[in-house]
Amino acid sequence: MSLISLEDVWVEKGKIKVLSGIWLEVERGEFLLVLGPTGAGKSTLLRVLHMDERPTRGRVLVDGKVAKFGGREVALWRRRVGMIFQDFKLLPDRDVLENVAFALYVTGMGRRDARRRALEALASVNMAHRRHDMPYVLSGGEQQKVAIARALVHGPELLLADEPTGNLDREAAEDVLQLIERVHREGTAVVLATHMWELAGRWPFRKVLLEGGRVREG
Repeated sequence: MSLISLEDVWVEKGKIKVLSGIWLEVERGEFLLVLGPTGAGKSTLLRVLHMDERPTRGRVLVDGKVAKFGGREVALWRRRVGMIFQDFKLLPDRDVLENVAFALYVTGMGRRDARRRALEALASVNMAHRRHDMPYVLSGGEQQKVAIARALVHGPELLLADEPTGNLDREAAEDVLQLIERVHREGTAVVLATHMWELAGRWPFRKVLLEGGRVREG
Protein backbone atom coordinates (compact mmCIF):
# COMPACT_ATOMS: atom_id res chain seq x y z
CA MET A 1 0.00 0.00 0.00
CA SER A 2 1.36 3.41 -0.99
CA LEU A 3 2.08 6.07 1.61
CA ILE A 4 0.19 8.60 -0.51
CA SER A 5 -1.25 8.43 -3.99
CA LEU A 6 -3.00 10.75 -6.42
CA GLU A 7 -5.75 9.47 -8.68
CA ASP A 8 -6.73 11.59 -11.69
CA VAL A 9 -5.90 14.80 -9.84
CA TRP A 10 -6.64 18.12 -11.51
CA VAL A 11 -5.85 21.58 -10.16
CA GLU A 12 -7.40 24.47 -12.04
CA LYS A 13 -6.90 28.19 -11.43
CA GLY A 14 -9.66 29.88 -13.34
CA LYS A 15 -9.23 28.73 -16.92
CA ILE A 16 -5.65 27.54 -16.34
CA LYS A 17 -5.10 23.82 -15.81
CA VAL A 18 -2.07 23.69 -13.49
CA LEU A 19 -2.26 19.90 -13.04
CA SER A 20 -4.11 17.73 -15.55
CA GLY A 21 -5.13 14.20 -14.63
CA ILE A 22 -2.19 13.26 -12.39
CA TRP A 23 -1.80 9.63 -11.36
CA LEU A 24 1.09 9.20 -8.93
CA GLU A 25 2.05 6.90 -6.07
CA VAL A 26 4.68 7.54 -3.41
CA GLU A 27 5.85 4.40 -1.66
CA ARG A 28 7.21 4.21 1.86
CA GLY A 29 10.95 4.81 1.93
CA GLU A 30 11.33 5.56 -1.78
CA PHE A 31 13.13 8.47 -3.44
CA LEU A 32 11.10 10.05 -6.23
CA LEU A 33 12.60 12.74 -8.45
CA VAL A 34 10.08 15.06 -10.15
CA LEU A 35 11.71 16.80 -13.12
CA GLY A 36 10.22 19.63 -15.11
CA PRO A 37 10.76 23.16 -16.37
CA THR A 38 9.77 26.25 -14.43
CA GLY A 39 5.99 26.62 -14.52
CA ALA A 40 5.34 22.93 -15.10
CA GLY A 41 3.30 22.56 -11.90
CA LYS A 42 5.94 21.02 -9.64
CA SER A 43 5.25 23.29 -6.66
CA THR A 44 1.51 22.72 -6.99
CA LEU A 45 2.07 18.97 -7.08
CA LEU A 46 4.06 19.13 -3.85
CA ARG A 47 1.41 21.32 -2.23
CA VAL A 48 -1.19 18.68 -3.08
CA LEU A 49 1.03 16.00 -1.53
CA HIS A 50 1.39 18.21 1.57
CA MET A 51 -2.37 18.86 1.60
CA ASP A 52 -1.83 22.59 1.24
CA GLU A 53 -3.74 22.49 -2.05
CA ARG A 54 -7.05 20.74 -2.49
CA PRO A 55 -7.52 19.31 -5.99
CA THR A 56 -10.27 20.68 -8.18
CA ARG A 57 -11.02 17.09 -9.19
CA GLY A 58 -9.63 13.66 -8.40
CA ARG A 59 -8.69 11.83 -5.23
CA VAL A 60 -5.80 11.86 -2.77
CA LEU A 61 -5.34 8.63 -0.80
CA VAL A 62 -3.27 8.34 2.37
CA ASP A 63 -2.51 4.79 3.50
CA GLY A 64 -5.10 3.66 0.96
CA LYS A 65 -7.89 5.81 2.40
CA VAL A 66 -9.44 8.74 0.55
CA ALA A 67 -8.42 12.06 2.10
CA LYS A 68 -11.28 14.48 2.80
CA PHE A 69 -8.98 17.44 3.53
CA GLY A 70 -10.68 18.06 6.88
CA GLY A 71 -8.83 20.19 9.42
CA ARG A 72 -7.84 17.40 11.81
CA GLU A 73 -6.96 15.03 8.97
CA VAL A 74 -4.69 17.64 7.38
CA ALA A 75 -3.02 18.42 10.71
CA LEU A 76 -2.32 14.73 11.38
CA TRP A 77 -0.91 14.24 7.88
CA ARG A 78 1.42 17.22 8.16
CA ARG A 79 2.89 15.74 11.31
CA ARG A 80 4.03 12.88 9.08
CA VAL A 81 5.51 15.15 6.42
CA GLY A 82 8.38 17.62 6.30
CA MET A 83 8.77 20.23 3.58
CA ILE A 84 11.67 22.37 2.39
CA PHE A 85 11.47 25.24 -0.07
CA GLN A 86 13.70 27.06 -2.52
CA ASP A 87 13.40 30.30 -0.52
CA PHE A 88 13.88 28.66 2.91
CA LYS A 89 10.84 30.37 4.56
CA LEU A 90 12.61 30.95 7.88
CA LEU A 91 11.03 33.30 10.42
CA PRO A 92 13.13 36.49 10.30
CA ASP A 93 12.39 37.56 13.88
CA ARG A 94 13.44 34.26 15.52
CA ASP A 95 16.89 32.79 15.94
CA VAL A 96 17.92 29.50 14.37
CA LEU A 97 16.96 27.35 17.36
CA GLU A 98 13.53 28.96 17.65
CA ASN A 99 12.92 28.56 13.92
CA VAL A 100 13.32 24.82 14.27
CA ALA A 101 11.54 24.54 17.62
CA PHE A 102 8.55 26.47 16.25
CA ALA A 103 7.62 23.45 14.12
CA LEU A 104 7.08 21.56 17.39
CA TYR A 105 5.37 24.37 19.28
CA VAL A 106 2.50 24.27 16.78
CA THR A 107 1.95 20.59 17.63
CA GLY A 108 1.55 21.47 21.32
CA MET A 109 4.98 20.36 22.51
CA GLY A 110 6.37 22.25 25.51
CA ARG A 111 9.20 24.75 25.07
CA ARG A 112 11.87 22.75 26.88
CA ASP A 113 11.30 19.51 24.95
CA ALA A 114 10.89 21.36 21.67
CA ARG A 115 14.16 23.24 22.07
CA ARG A 116 15.99 20.04 23.03
CA ARG A 117 14.73 18.25 19.93
CA ALA A 118 15.44 21.29 17.79
CA LEU A 119 19.04 21.32 18.98
CA GLU A 120 19.37 17.63 18.11
CA ALA A 121 17.97 18.31 14.63
CA LEU A 122 20.41 21.19 14.14
CA ALA A 123 23.29 18.97 15.24
CA SER A 124 22.26 16.41 12.62
CA VAL A 125 22.83 19.01 9.88
CA ASN A 126 25.97 20.47 11.49
CA MET A 127 24.29 23.73 12.45
CA ALA A 128 24.06 23.48 16.25
CA HIS A 129 26.87 26.03 16.61
CA ARG A 130 24.70 28.64 14.84
CA ARG A 131 21.65 28.09 17.03
CA HIS A 132 21.62 31.61 18.51
CA ASP A 133 22.16 33.39 15.19
CA MET A 134 19.41 35.16 13.29
CA PRO A 135 18.61 33.93 9.78
CA TYR A 136 19.83 37.10 8.05
CA VAL A 137 23.45 36.47 9.09
CA LEU A 138 23.50 32.99 7.54
CA SER A 139 24.53 32.09 4.01
CA GLY A 140 21.97 30.58 1.66
CA GLY A 141 23.38 27.11 2.23
CA GLU A 142 23.24 27.54 6.00
CA GLN A 143 19.66 28.77 5.84
CA GLN A 144 18.67 25.73 3.81
CA LYS A 145 20.33 23.44 6.36
CA VAL A 146 18.26 25.09 9.09
CA ALA A 147 15.17 24.59 6.93
CA ILE A 148 16.04 20.90 6.58
CA ALA A 149 16.44 20.60 10.36
CA ARG A 150 13.02 22.22 10.78
CA ALA A 151 11.49 19.78 8.28
CA LEU A 152 13.02 16.78 10.05
CA VAL A 153 12.60 17.76 13.70
CA HIS A 154 9.35 15.81 14.12
CA GLY A 155 10.68 12.65 12.45
CA PRO A 156 8.57 12.68 9.26
CA GLU A 157 7.87 9.65 7.09
CA LEU A 158 7.99 11.81 3.96
CA LEU A 159 10.21 14.74 3.00
CA LEU A 160 9.00 17.03 0.21
CA ALA A 161 11.75 19.18 -1.32
CA ASP A 162 10.70 21.97 -3.70
CA GLU A 163 13.73 23.15 -5.71
CA PRO A 164 15.91 22.84 -2.57
CA THR A 165 19.12 23.90 -4.33
CA GLY A 166 17.64 26.51 -6.66
CA ASN A 167 19.11 29.52 -4.83
CA LEU A 168 22.43 27.97 -3.80
CA ASP A 169 25.93 27.96 -5.21
CA ARG A 170 27.45 24.68 -6.32
CA GLU A 171 29.20 23.87 -3.04
CA ALA A 172 26.20 24.68 -0.87
CA ALA A 173 23.91 22.75 -3.23
CA GLU A 174 26.11 19.68 -2.92
CA ASP A 175 25.98 19.86 0.88
CA VAL A 176 22.18 20.04 0.79
CA LEU A 177 21.86 17.15 -1.67
CA GLN A 178 24.10 14.99 0.49
CA LEU A 179 21.94 15.76 3.52
CA ILE A 180 18.82 14.75 1.60
CA GLU A 181 20.52 11.54 0.46
CA ARG A 182 21.37 10.73 4.08
CA VAL A 183 17.79 11.35 5.18
CA HIS A 184 16.63 8.87 2.54
CA ARG A 185 19.20 6.26 3.57
CA GLU A 186 17.84 6.50 7.10
CA GLY A 187 14.41 5.42 5.85
CA THR A 188 12.49 8.59 5.05
CA ALA A 189 10.64 8.76 1.74
CA VAL A 190 11.72 11.75 -0.37
CA VAL A 191 9.98 13.56 -3.21
CA LEU A 192 12.35 16.11 -4.74
CA ALA A 193 11.09 18.50 -7.41
CA THR A 194 13.62 20.30 -9.59
CA HIS A 195 14.19 21.89 -12.99
CA MET A 196 17.86 20.78 -12.84
CA TRP A 197 17.95 17.96 -15.38
CA GLU A 198 21.52 17.04 -14.44
CA LEU A 199 20.20 15.54 -11.19
CA ALA A 200 18.52 12.81 -13.23
CA GLY A 201 21.93 11.24 -13.77
CA ARG A 202 22.98 11.56 -10.14
CA TRP A 203 20.63 8.95 -8.70
CA PRO A 204 19.27 5.57 -9.84
CA PHE A 205 15.94 6.37 -8.22
CA ARG A 206 12.54 6.55 -9.87
CA LYS A 207 11.91 9.66 -11.94
CA VAL A 208 8.81 11.29 -13.36
CA LEU A 209 8.63 14.14 -15.84
CA LEU A 210 6.10 16.92 -15.28
CA GLU A 211 5.37 19.22 -18.17
CA GLY A 212 2.27 21.20 -18.99
CA GLY A 213 0.65 19.86 -15.84
CA ARG A 214 0.96 16.22 -16.95
CA VAL A 215 3.15 13.46 -15.56
CA ARG A 216 4.95 10.68 -17.36
CA GLU A 217 7.45 8.20 -16.01
CA GLY A 218 11.05 9.01 -16.90
